[in-house]
Amino acid sequence: TRYPDIYEGVSGARQLIRKLDAIHAAIPERLPGAKPPRHSYEWKDDNTLLIGYRSDRDLTELFDATLRAVGRYFGEHLSTTIVDRQTVEVRFGS
Repeated sequence: TRYPDIYEGVSGARQLIRKLDAIHAAIPERLPGAKPPRHSYEWKDDNTLLIGYRSDRDLTELFDATLRAVGRYFGEHLSTTIVDRQTVEVRFGS
């Protein structure tokens, strides 16, 4: 892993997804000039997370696919729905 500290203490998809904003916030320290997306989080219920996606590049579909890939990486089933260009809903265990 190129950046092992990113995965430190992470044992599942929920944890990594909830850590994405902190990961992206640290990227400009490693890559000056980088403008990674930023995220906000709101739990709808115990298994449904709304993730805000703020990016100048409008790569919502790539973000959505990446979230599903995180689930596969950890062997967890999750589903996603693009709510709008700035919001993706993640349902864990569905």
